[in-house]
This record gives sequence, structure tokens and C-alpha cells, in this order.
Amino acid sequence: MRGLQRLPIVLVGCVVGFVAACGSESATRQRRTSPSTSAAPQLASFVSAPMAAVRDEATEVWFSWTYLNAPSPEPSCAIDHEVGPVVSGAKQLLAISTDTTYTLTCTNSAGSDVATTTIAAVPDAVPPILQAFTATPASVVAGIAASVAFAWSYANAPTPEPVCTLDHGIGALQNGSAHELMLAADTVFTLDCTNRAGSDTAVRWVTVTIEPAAPALAMFTATPTRVVSGVSTDVVFTWTYANLPSPDAVCTIAPDVGTLANGGSASVTLTADTEFALDCANSEGSDSLTTNISVMQPGEFEIVGLAAAPAALIVNEPTEVMWRWGLRGDPVGPMACVVNRGIGAVGSGTATLVTLTQTQTYELSCSTPSFTAHASLTLQGLVPGPEPIFAVGPTPMPSVSVARAHVCALKADRTAACWGAGQRNASTGVFTALSGTDEVTCGLTPTGSLDCWGSPDDYFDLAAAPAGSFVAMAVGSSHACAVAGDGHLECWGDDLSGQSTPPLGTFLSVSVGSKSSAGVSHSCGITGDHKVICWGDDAYGQLASPSGSYTATAVGALHACALSTVGAVVCWGNNAHGQLDAPAGTFTALAAGTYHTCGLKTDKTVECWGYLDGSYAPASPSGSFATLACSDLACCGVKTDGQIACWGNYIPLEPPTARFVALPPTLQHQPLALKSNNRVSVLGGDAVSPFDANVVDFSVLWDGCALRTDGTVACWFASTFAPMQAPAGEFTNLGIGSDFGCGIRPDNHLECWGDNTLGQSTPPEGQFTSVGVGYSHACAISVEGTLACWGSTDAGDVTTPAGEFSAVNVGLYFSCGLRSDQTLFCWSDGWPGLVSPPAGRYLAVAVGDRHACAINQQRNVVCWGSDEVGQATPPTGVYVALALADRSSCAVRDDSRLVCWGEFVR
Repeated sequence: MRGLQRLPIVLVGCVVGFVAACGSESATRQRRTSPSTSAAPQLASFVSAPMAAVRDEATEVWFSWTYLNAPSPEPSCAIDHEVGPVVSGAKQLLAISTDTTYTLTCTNSAGSDVATTTIAAVPDAVPPILQAFTATPASVVAGIAASVAFAWSYANAPTPEPVCTLDHGIGALQNGSAHELMLAADTVFTLDCTNRAGSDTAVRWVTVTIEPAAPALAMFTATPTRVVSGVSTDVVFTWTYANLPSPDAVCTIAPDVGTLANGGSASVTLTADTEFALDCANSEGSDSLTTNISVMQPGEFEIVGLAAAPAALIVNEPTEVMWRWGLRGDPVGPMACVVNRGIGAVGSGTATLVTLTQTQTYELSCSTPSFTAHASLTLQGLVPGPEPIFAVGPTPMPSVSVARAHVCALKADRTAACWGAGQRNASTGVFTALSGTDEVTCGLTPTGSLDCWGSPDDYFDLAAAPAGSFVAMAVGSSHACAVAGDGHLECWGDDLSGQSTPPLGTFLSVSVGSKSSAGVSHSCGITGDHKVICWGDDAYGQLASPSGSYTATAVGALHACALSTVGAVVCWGNNAHGQLDAPAGTFTALAAGTYHTCGLKTDKTVECWGYLDGSYAPASPSGSFATLACSDLACCGVKTDGQIACWGNYIPLEPPTARFVALPPTLQHQPLALKSNNRVSVLGGDAVSPFDANVVDFSVLWDGCALRTDGTVACWFASTFAPMQAPAGEFTNLGIGSDFGCGIRPDNHLECWGDNTLGQSTPPEGQFTSVGVGYSHACAISVEGTLACWGSTDAGDVTTPAGEFSAVNVGLYFSCGLRSDQTLFCWSDGWPGLVSPPAGRYLAVAVGDRHACAINQQRNVVCWGSDEVGQATPPTGVYVALALADRSSCAVRDDSRLVCWGEFVR
């Protein structure tokens, strides 16, 4: 990786798209002139890209040329060696066995001209070595879209032609191609060029300048929006810009506030509803907006901060609920407060007995002799359910690796494929074995080296595998071990219990355990004379390995099992969950999870024992298997027909090879998709959809809810709690946030349910066509195309931009909408770098944690924002649907295949 120094700009004087051919090959040409004075073609250059190809290997070659003049009429051109008629920039598929000189002949009625270029035949692939990487222009104006061309050259002749990609959401690109960028700060771009022989990287800074610009105000608000008449009140004034004014604007507020900084407060005393005017000006100009503050007259008041504790109750179980609220205003006379639905009279800070049969909204009314105020909140009804166990204890097997939220497996070509949550894309290359846990997966290469990849949350540095040549390895949640070629063990990671300090000696294989909530971790290995030796924590006798001769071990959290040379299974350690009760029979392989073990029998069937899938008598999968692996409360195996099968809980239960038709409109916790048979597929995370009925739409944050084909809503929960209860009846559109949800009824009316602490379950009146739901706020598009937002006021969540919109997607820190003219508009008070979407026209938009993506009119995906795990670097392709999670993105291709990038691995 080249350092992040600012490289000098290299001006490349050749045809865009063929910089690699410049300066390293001279085209020879012979010209026959026409006696006519007409404009016969006069060739100036003729180049090929690449300049070299692997001998006898089909290679895509681009031929390009330029003229010294403007030939008229337009010449027709052809290349010998059976290439035939061509146009400049055309791509040809060629295979050469020796260095070959190609002759270009361009002819019109006035004459002709010829030029030649040579493509070298090389014996094998040559990795790229980048020589120069430029960005033109090297500086752009902050906050303004600009076209930047990226070009590079090589110090060698790489073969085959490398595929080059650029970060910051650009992806694959051609040499010299231009891309529209909108930058807020100096940005370093990293170019990665790769072919099958290797890769190289280079970096280039693009700096930003701030050009003078008059302020353009986007929003102006006052908090609170109501004050008591005649009472001095501190009011906070905030505003946002639609641009980056330069120099900084000075802002004043009238009446009587004066100069104020954004977010500053001023003491105001009002006796009537008042309009406040904001005026912001700099040397380039000014702009103004207004906002209103209304007053409450003597005797009027409002209820603020209505809350209930607890806000979620087990259904049909009487529970004491404490009601709390505050008042703003000037109530006059005695006050009485009542909660409806049979609760009766209450006071703030008092408790009443409540019995829920479902999620229910309650209204508080507080009255004086002259005035009554109202407020409402929703108590969530919970259905009791079992608590899952979340400790992780993966046991590796040669061709499949299972973690709590993802699976990796070796494909038939021995490359790795991963799906689910928690890791980056699998390393490229060929492997002979895989082993992994939640944060890291390692592959054993044919040369014996270890190649590891995973999440940036690699607390124990498990991806920092030792160098050397190994024959076996195992990766646990906190440590890993590998058997070197000479038989000695090397371990790395956490060593609190001595689990990474292996004994001396010669070993054939190794298995490692996981760190459970009790801090237990140990490892076991098979020595060269087929004995079992274990080391690490011994709190439950898990180091008391049996005597005898064995071929393999499998280590769980508090137990271990071994496979004898005659195929019998012996287990030792803790047996609280029946994990030591191994069945009789003959086995060929073992895999252990946290509290269970599975064995592969000689007849290729699988049998499991211990605690698995919420049962102490786990069902074994059907079918014939070649290998298996276990983790946590789940296992996966490669069947003898080459298919992956998984069983248990809390993992992606199927590899993502099915065809899909849609993605949820809000997706911020788990990757799910709607398959072509209208079934919900859970690709990762903690929840498994329980639906048997077909569904047409669904949404997930902490809860998951799906819209059935009959229009009703069903919900499940992602954790140990019961699902949020959706209201009965039909809906046409659905969105789920944190403990609340919203849907649109067939008559276009909005209805929300769940937590209403921030007003997120109190939608506006009116008729709407679609709704987007974030963590604690929501936005909806009216039948007239206008936008309305409600809920949390953090980071400008409920700011409602003006104009007509056709789509809206709501995130945690910012939101984006698709205007009726197909342009993008994003808004947020606290994250200015996220609200500058690329210019152009788009068909769809989706928002993640700190990144966003959109599908343009060419149906390509374009992303912007945070890209620390590749979530804003989409693959090339044509797409029809899009959804984003916290740090990952998924899209449905035009062939109905699901593609994901970022932390959700494909």
C-alpha cells in the first residue's frame, strides 16, 4: 500500500481510457496520400490496451486511434489478422501465440492511411505495478458537484488486463474515466488494480476549496414553539443551510433577539403569537426565513413528557405502572387528571394496576375549571418466550465454518463464500480449510499459509495470524491455534486461562473452545501418537482428557468430545445440558457448539446431543452429509450433493442463492429479503422469521414485522423479549422503528403503534401513500406528494423539507427523499457530510447508519457517506431494489439475485 503522501500530478497526454499504453509504445505507420485535395485520413496514433497478453489465452483488447486532421467523409477502418472492420475504442477478443503486429487501415473517398501497433505475447500472467495515479482536477469546490477524471499508468505490462476499483463508493472504473463527486473536505482516494497474478494500490488526494457563496437557508425552527403569555422563556433558535456559505454568515433574529449563533438561546416575553424572522448575511449576499411561536393565555397549559414505567407489560399479567408527566403553562384553580380505559384518576408519580391484553394506547386528560389538556402514550403488550443463549463456541471443520450470525463455506472451486452478518467480504484466493468465529474467519491456503479476514471489532487480534506453513488450524471467539508443518502448535489471541499457551510436542490436529459468560476457555489437540491433550481453563474438568487412542477432538464452552480410532465418541467436562451424553454408534467426524455436539456417522447421517435449538433432545438433520461445523446454538453441514444445510437457531439458515423480488423499506439491524415465492428469508442477525403465510412487505429494526398477502401485519422479535403487537386490520405499507411501527391503511390514513415517548407513534392527520420509519422518528408522503415527519427532534429528524416527493427513506442520523423530478434531497442537523447526495436523477434511495445509496436511471447503485467497512462501495451491475443496514448494503439485481456489501458478506 502506498503511503498517503500527496503525489505529484502527472499529466498524461493520450487518449482517455488508454493511458496505460502511453509513452511505452510507438506506433509506426506508412501513409499513402491521395492526389485529391480532399481530407484524406491522416493517422496520428494507433494504440492497443493492453499491450501484452498471455500466450494462447483469450484476452479483451481495446484498439484506439486519433487523426492529425478532420478527415471527410468519415473513414472506414479495418485491422488485419482477421480482426476486420472496427471503430476507435472497440473491444476485441483475441488470442495470440507470438508477438503480433496489427495494421490499421483507414480509408475514405479521398484516400487512406495506415498505422501499426504490436501486442506482446507473454508466457504467463504478470501482476500490475502502478507507476502513476492522477486525479484531474486535483482540487474541487466544497459542496459542489464536480467531474473528476482518474487516470493511471503501469511500470510494467500487466497481463491479463487488471480490473481497477476506487473507494468512496466509485467501485470499478476504466482508466481515464470521469466521475461526479461532491466533497466536503480533502479526501484521499485509493486505487486498487488486480489481476489473477496479483494486485497493487496507489493513492491520490483530491483537495477542496471554499468559494465565496451567499447563504441559502434551508430551515429555521424555535424550541419551544409555545410559551406562556407574559412569562420570560428561554427559546432555542436553530437553522440549517442548503449550501456552504463562505465566508461564514452573521445571523440576526427579529424582533428583539439580535445577533445569535446557530443553536443559541434568547429570553423572550410574548403576549401574542409572534413571527420571528432570521436574516443571515455575508459579503456575497443574504437570505431569510421565518418561524412562529404561539402563546398560551392565562389559564391555558399543556402536558409535556408523559411517560409510563414500565412501558412494556406481559399480556394478561397485572402490573403496577407509574405515570409521570409535566405541565407547561399557567393552570388556574384545582386540577384533576384521569387516564382512560378504566384506569381512572391519577397524579404524576403515582402508580396504578394495569392488565394488558394487547398493545394499547392510553389518553391522559388534565382539567381545571377553565381548561383541559390531553396527551397520550402507548403501553406495549409482550408475549412471554424462552430466553436464547448467546455464548459462542465455533468448532471448525474442513470446508464450512459457522458463527452466530454468519456462515462461510468452500465452494467447488475452493474459493470461500460467506453470508450473514458481522464480517467483511471473504478473502479472494483458494483454500483447503476454513475456521471462524463472529469477528474473524481464517482460511488455510494450499501453500500452508493462513489468510484471515473479518470485522474491525477484532478485539483479540485473531486476524493477525502467525507466518509460516501449517497443516491444520482452529479459530475460536477469543483465541486460535494452528498445527505447523513440523507438528508443533502455535496459538494467538487471549491467554487469560492459558488457552493460547500450548504444550510442547507433535500434534496432528487442534480444536479450540470459546469464551463463555463465565470466562471459560480451553483447547484440545491430538498428539502424534493419537493421544488427547487439553490446556487452558479447567473449572469443569474439561482438561481431564480420556486415555486411549483418538483421531479428532471437538471443544465446546465447558466440555469436549473426542473420536476414538474405532469411531466411538467419548465426552468429558460439564454436563449441565447433556452435552456429554454421546450416543452409541460409529462416527467419522465431530463438531461442538456451546452446549451441544454433533457427529457425522459412518452412514453419512448426522446425530446431535446436548442443548440445541432450544431443546435438550435436539432433532438431527435429515440427509447425507460430507462435513459439518457448529457454533452457539446452530450447525451447518455440506451435504454429499454439495448443498449447504443448516439447523438450530440464531444464524442465517440458508445460503443466499435464492432469487429475490424485494428488500424491506427500512433495514437497520438484520438482512432479510422477500423471495420470489413470497417467503421471508433471514440472511443474518438474531431473528428467524416464524411465518408460514406468504408476505408482500416487511420491515426490521429491533423488531421484525411483515405484511401478509391478506394485508394483515405479524411481528416477531430479534432478542429475548416478546414481539411488538401490531394492530388488527389491513395495511398497504409498513415501517418499523425501535419499539414502534407505522403503517398505511387502505384508505390512505396513517396508523402508528408502540413507544410514543418522543411522539413517534402520533402521526399527522391526512392521507398518505407511503411511510419511512427510523429509530425514533418517521416521515410519510401525502397523496399530494408533500412530506410530513414526526417523532424525535435529534439531528433534525423531524425537519420537513418543502417540495413534492415520490419516495422517502429514514435513517438514524439523517434522512433522504426522492423528489418528483427524481433528484435526491437529504437532511440532518448534525451530520452535514451525509446530506450532500450526488447530483443526477434516481429511481430509489436507501439510508443506513452513516451512509446512503441510490439507484440511478441507468439502474446502477451509487453510494456516499461512511465507507469504513466497504458499505459505500457497491459492486457494478444493474439493480431493481435496494436496502441498507447499519454498516452494510444489499440490492436485488435485475436477474433477481441478492448482492450485499459491507459487513453482510456475500
